[in-house]
Amino acid sequence: MASTVQCPVSSLWTVPDHWSLEEAATVPLAYATAYYTLIIKGDLKKGDTVFIHSGASAVGQAAITVALSYDCEVFTLTKNREETSLLQTIFPQLKDRNICCSDDLAFEKYIRSETKGKGVDVVLNTLGGKALKASRRLMAKQGCFVDIGFNTDSQTQLAFYTREQTDYRFQLDALAESQGPDWTRLFGLVQEGMQSGVVKPLKRVVYGMDKIVEAFKNVEAEREAGKVLIKIRDEEKKKVCPPTLTNFSAIHRTCFDQRKSYISVGGLGGMGMEIAYWMVLRGARKIILTSRSGVTTGYQARKIAYLKQLGADIEVMPISINSKKTAECVFERAKKMGPIGGVFNIATILRDDNFLDQTPETFVEPLEAKITTTMLLDDLTRQQSVRDSLDHFVMFSSVIVSHGLMGQTNYAWGNTTMERICEARKRDGLPAMVPQWAGIADVGILAPKGKKTIISGKYPQRFYNVLNIFDFMMSQDNLIISSYVLVEKELDYSGGEGSMADQAANAIGKILGIKNMSSVDGDKEFIDLGVDSLISLEIKQYLERHVDLMLGTKDIQLMTFNSLKALVEGH
Repeated sequence: MASTVQCPVSSLWTVPDHWSLEEAATVPLAYATAYYTLIIKGDLKKGDTVFIHSGASAVGQAAITVALSYDCEVFTLTKNREETSLLQTIFPQLKDRNICCSDDLAFEKYIRSETKGKGVDVVLNTLGGKALKASRRLMAKQGCFVDIGFNTDSQTQLAFYTREQTDYRFQLDALAESQGPDWTRLFGLVQEGMQSGVVKPLKRVVYGMDKIVEAFKNVEAEREAGKVLIKIRDEEKKKVCPPTLTNFSAIHRTCFDQRKSYISVGGLGGMGMEIAYWMVLRGARKIILTSRSGVTTGYQARKIAYLKQLGADIEVMPISINSKKTAECVFERAKKMGPIGGVFNIATILRDDNFLDQTPETFVEPLEAKITTTMLLDDLTRQQSVRDSLDHFVMFSSVIVSHGLMGQTNYAWGNTTMERICEARKRDGLPAMVPQWAGIADVGILAPKGKKTIISGKYPQRFYNVLNIFDFMMSQDNLIISSYVLVEKELDYSGGEGSMADQAANAIGKILGIKNMSSVDGDKEFIDLGVDSLISLEIKQYLERHVDLMLGTKDIQLMTFNSLKALVEGH
């Protein structure tokens, strides 16, 4: 089910009566970017000269529209004759002299000649490398260079700091979130442009729900000019009417409320720090990390500093939640930051030994983090002041509970008792979820031992896979979900004889169920061979374990057998 998007009225433009919603969808991002870069930051004036990269793109078309409305002379880049023809159809003011090819650097000499050596007043850049340097050299004295390609070539930047020019980078989403003076002015410029007729719907290509993958592939390959839209359902004929319910498959993505606070017990451990980072990327802005010893390593300090740079308010409390007093102290601090939205217990204490060799003290010690802490968290989150705002109550457990491991009787008992507490919460209609993890290779206790360590017949999982699975878990209504990779059920990935590249191709062919590799088009992308997100994860695991290649699932889906072989040979 899609959720309702909340935003202030000052971020909502009124759709003109003569526009369809399809037309309106092409406007906000493109024109907001154009007005902000050219007018607010570029200080564009009538008669200025503007150089706009990627003129046929949505932002490019919007920028050309805005520049022409200020009677500016426009130079722009296109990739081919089709894009040039499109722009000249939309903008009859653009002649052949105004359009250059983006495939080479000849535009620099040409535009400098056309401007009689002066250069241009504003550059709207999307390129990198030599093209970026050439574009910067085209700036007039006191010109403005606005980069929407987010290039990070520090040498290029330093080479031009001595000139009397201005260089801007920006993020439009952060500007809208700030609701500051610049956003207020930008909102007014777009609104005024819509009313005056300057802002018009852009050329667009519309894909149906069954063509989403194709749409994103074409966007990534820059095959489409203008705006690319996904049509979820037909537009209603009346302006005011009950919404139509539309069902479609989607991948769950957990998001956190930036107004709420979140408590992570054991949050300074290897897994705790990575979970905190993931939460910040998903919207959390107020997080309390508890730990018995506080910050003790440079890595922890650096990670926390980085999370703060991302805009998060991170507070570290060197405290053990082993009494009502300490638990209340943490909760009171969290309430001052914001309503408590979630509690995560990631804390782990291990005192492994054979049962007969355990002392009462060593047997009981691991139980504090699992039983005592969970009971206290359960008690405090049942209070009305927390219960009303709480979205998540997540207690990290282990597959040791159900699969067992010699020497970890106390740890298993602690986890299973914690799960029973969460079962009671579930029966009472309260949030509760218990992920049971097997060993994790990258962070935490097993990290020093490496990813090949086998425990109780299971391989350690890579942490980015853990996060993908955790996302899935958070979308389920199940209380306990286990995640592990069985060694004994691992597929036979042997690729036969031949080079490493041929063996890798044959092994992936087995994963895809291809019996005759010679019958497969080597240039056909894996996604067209039926590789979905689950199969791509299996391919990821093979490449990491047997070829030592680390690739994203998206990269794998867009890969071909020929490109795979080239990558393996060059590795």
